[in-house]
Amino acid sequence: MYPAKLILFGEYTVLLGGRALAMPLQQFKAYWDRSVLETDTRISGFFEYLLTNDSLKDLFDAAKMKSDLGAGLVFQSDIPLGYGLGSSGALCAATYDTYALTKSTDLHLLKKQLADMEAHFHGASSGTDPLICYLNQTLLLEKNNIKVLSDFSLDRTTNWQFFLLDVGFPRPHSDLIKWFVAQSEQSHYRDQVEANLLPQVEEVITALMQKQQHLCFDLMHEISLFQVRYFQPMIPDALRPLWMDGLSSDWFKLKICGAGGGGFFLGMTNDLERLETQIDFSLILVQ
Repeated sequence: MYPAKLILFGEYTVLLGGRALAMPLQQFKAYWDRSVLETDTRISGFFEYLLTNDSLKDLFDAAKMKSDLGAGLVFQSDIPLGYGLGSSGALCAATYDTYALTKSTDLHLLKKQLADMEAHFHGASSGTDPLICYLNQTLLLEKNNIKVLSDFSLDRTTNWQFFLLDVGFPRPHSDLIKWFVAQSEQSHYRDQVEANLLPQVEEVITALMQKQQHLCFDLMHEISLFQVRYFQPMIPDALRPLWMDGLSSDWFKLKICGAGGGGFFLGMTNDLERLETQIDFSLILVQ
């Protein structure tokens, strides 16, 4: 079984050298299966890419991959596509785990190999998503370092909880990451991100790791406010009224999850049941 992944904080600022905190999400999983009724074209196309790519083809057991495909190999997954939870990352992790001739223990090399694999789906990849799915561990991503936080867990001793809000449709095909990178090349925009969002993300990651839930909530407010001002393409119009309600409330906040634009958004509240009764969106508790 290979879990989904969730970037709690730092989904865009990591591109500018900031930290990011990401964890496996066990509510969604993927696994290999067999079928005599269908051919998994996503798998066959992916395997072909791996076995013809100059930097990857010698990493994998080609004979086993071809044999398993011929025997009806399929990849079963309930990780929704385009929702920011690493659906392609789980496939890369499973493929590496099953077919790599030698599995690297160097996290930087492993991340690079997984990034090259996931490039088949996205054109470019950081390797973060498949790394989390493969290791099944929480990771603290820094500029030149990757820390495995094997003891990390969300605090269950208070009423504060993280949740995922489903807007009901996947992210758009437009590349929001490219939009952010282009905006960051403008000095005014980058200055705002570096002066405000970067330190907010640094502080909230530290607060979460230290289980300072009230401070985390206060920083969620600051991040949510910044994102509604400077990440407008990432927030769907249907979600904007609720987002603003959160900013004016003292019991829930919303922020971007993954690239944004659709799929899941991350929230924090001290009364999940109340929120569920007041909105039309589906909510999932982060565990």
